[in-house]
This record gives sequence, C-alpha cells and structure tokens, in this order.
Amino acid sequence: GQPSIATFGTNGTWLFHTYGDSEGVYTRWNVHFSPLHFDDNGEPHLPQLRELSKQGITDLFGRPVNLLSNVDVTYDAHRDMVYMLTDLYPFPLNSRVSGAAQILSISRRGLLDQSEPWRQVGVI
Repeated sequence: GQPSIATFGTNGTWLFHTYGDSEGVYTRWNVHFSPLHFDDNGEPHLPQLRELSKQGITDLFGRPVNLLSNVDVTYDAHRDMVYMLTDLYPFPLNSRVSGAAQILSISRRGLLDQSEPWRQVGVI
C-alpha cells in the first residue's frame, strides 16, 4: 500500500511501501524499503527489502510511534536529505483518516544505514 519511489543519486532508485499484517488481535503497519532493480526482462526486484526505522518519530503527544503507513518520500540532493510525509497519529476519534500529517527528515546516509533518528520538520 501507498508506494513511493525516490532516487538517491549514486545510491540508485528505492521503493517504499506500507506493509500490514496481523498477529493475533494486533494489526501491524510498517513501511518497508529496498533498492528497485530490474532484470533483463524488465521485471522489478526488491533485493534488500527491510523495515524502515521509526526511531525519532513521535505521535501528536510526543510518544514514539509503533506503526507507520501512508508515506511519501523525496530526496533533496542539494542538502543530501530525505524527506518523508506521513500520517500524524493518533487519528481523530472514530476516524480511519489522519487529522494532520507530519514532515520528517533524515540524511541519505542515515536512512540507508539506519544510523540516525528521523527529525520532525513540521506538521500540516
């Protein structure tokens, strides 16, 4: 769900998508990402699929989030920063739609190495 594609200069093109599953009574929503490669027949492959770190991402009340969904990702080559737009949790009471979105940033290297936390840039 909610796929997003970003190109990180010499690090190539990466695909981001929401992945959800259930375990018992719990539903888990997370974002997975991988370099996007194509074989000789033009078929896409995700060779290094992994879960996006949520370190540094908080909800409306400043609590660490335990899920992510509905992201869009872009890369600013001039700043060497990755920006992500995502739902701001929790959703309003009795709603399945977010009342706001947050803009987050991380360095390209920090994202690919998962070596630094996300920082909130703003809320819209």
